[in-house]
Amino acid sequence: MEEFDYIIVGAGAAGCVLADRLTRDGRLRVLLIEAGPADRHPFIHMPKGIAKIIGNPDYTWLFMTEPDGCTNQVAEPWARGRTLGGSSAINGMMYVRGQPADYEELAQQTSDDWGWEKIGAAYRELENHELGAAETRGKSGPLHVSMPTLKDRLTGTMIAAGLAMGLKHKDDVNAPDGEECVGFAPRTVHQGRRESSATAFLKEARHRSNLKIVTDTSIDRVNLQAGRAVSVSGSRRGQAVTHGAKEVILCAGALATPAILQRSGVGDTEHLASLGIAVEQHSPNVGQNLREHRALVMQWRVDDALSQNREHRGWRLIKNVLRYCLTRDGLMSAATYEAGAWFKTLPGLNRPDGQFLLAPFSFDMTKPTMDVEPRGGFHFCA
Repeated sequence: MEEFDYIIVGAGAAGCVLADRLTRDGRLRVLLIEAGPADRHPFIHMPKGIAKIIGNPDYTWLFMTEPDGCTNQVAEPWARGRTLGGSSAINGMMYVRGQPADYEELAQQTSDDWGWEKIGAAYRELENHELGAAETRGKSGPLHVSMPTLKDRLTGTMIAAGLAMGLKHKDDVNAPDGEECVGFAPRTVHQGRRESSATAFLKEARHRSNLKIVTDTSIDRVNLQAGRAVSVSGSRRGQAVTHGAKEVILCAGALATPAILQRSGVGDTEHLASLGIAVEQHSPNVGQNLREHRALVMQWRVDDALSQNREHRGWRLIKNVLRYCLTRDGLMSAATYEAGAWFKTLPGLNRPDGQFLLAPFSFDMTKPTMDVEPRGGFHFCA
């Protein structure tokens, strides 16, 4: 069995960054394992290709919830990325950092490592921002961040409505001043292509001799000896596999990581016993306290000529796809949302805690896919 210094399970946002950092000086041998395939599908890299990728089980984990009162007794699919780049390969590409007060509150609950002084510095280091360097913005990092190029009349009208309500217009809505604002939002798109964590952080790392990347390999459990992780086991294209390392780092996301731990015998003793799993380490909080952010979509009708809906239909869609293939520009190079508003839900709060994402198109809610309506419309996602 080939030995490594580190095994990283999951090649998503965290896994790709760790693979890059741990292999930079060439001293450590690292194995990066991804359950899904390589990120070669063209719709992954075409920003508006998200509509075809996010429901594709080859590239997406569709975790189903159990019905409960919070969802009107309806089960929900929670989509997570299943390819190099993880969820950053299937998300909406909006780059929203939050405000300093968000991190100061997190630091109070955890440690000073999560305070804005350190997190703000980390953002500066990783960013290569189109707006250039600033006190709280980076220009020389590996992650390219750009501003929207497609600015239509309907989006401009929505932003104007926010200004009329007293929101401040910002060129950079991530500016850490704690003010309510409206404006065009930065996105992880570079030269018309999605900038996933795999694109940003594995571009150079994947060519290093001390990094091995394995795809199509689903890890089932971590193997422990005397309480220490020594290897991982799973399957690759139907064949059982085991990989050993001095250390194992689980980066499989908020849903898959606790599941791997529980299958490995790490979790609440009573819960594991009910599943017939031998307990290696009683850790009652594994798999607990998950909170998913909720999204409420509100839609309105407008004249078809104002909406982008018609640009996603018929000959216009063909025209936009051809334009993208030839120039990497136009509608298909846009992020899912490219404008937003950030506001306080109650007076007296020290930073905005509410968000509207603004979109000059509307979804056809009668279909399970991300099709637009056959008539003009727009929506807010709160």
